[in-house]
Amino acid sequence: MKKKYGFTLIEAMMAVVILGIIISLSIGQFNEAQIRAKYASLKNNMRNLQTMVETYSINNGGICPGKADALRTEALEKNYWKPFKNPFLGQNDPVKDVEDITSINDLEPGEVLYGGADSNATFIDIFNNSFNDRGSYVIYAVDRVKGALTHNGRIYYVSNN
Repeated sequence: MKKKYGFTLIEAMMAVVILGIIISLSIGQFNEAQIRAKYASLKNNMRNLQTMVETYSINNGGICPGKADALRTEALEKNYWKPFKNPFLGQNDPVKDVEDITSINDLEPGEVLYGGADSNATFIDIFNNSFNDRGSYVIYAVDRVKGALTHNGRIYYVSNN
């Protein structure tokens, strides 16, 4: 009697099915890890902007910049601007002034929104925050579905208020 070597068709098909299941589970986990990394990058962008605002404030007697452009201009001149990327779209320096936003359609995923004390920010009301002090600011971020970035069900923002 001759020995048979190899696998039967059913055994080969079962191996392919098992590999397919393992790969599909791995891809789902990989996609979730990528999304979590993008959100971590977005929060890091917010903290970098906060550091630059605080540096500006120290250089200007405790007064925060009214607009992101004022911050960018001085920070570039004094060499403390830290460029960063939008983790969702790959754009450089995704900072917008809150007062320039009139509707949710003006937002792009991954943008960082800056509201300085001198701004006439109307969009801040959407995020339920207000401030009057010239030394105040608030920084929000836009998540991947054009909403406010949240953490544990609450809007995530950084501020000195």
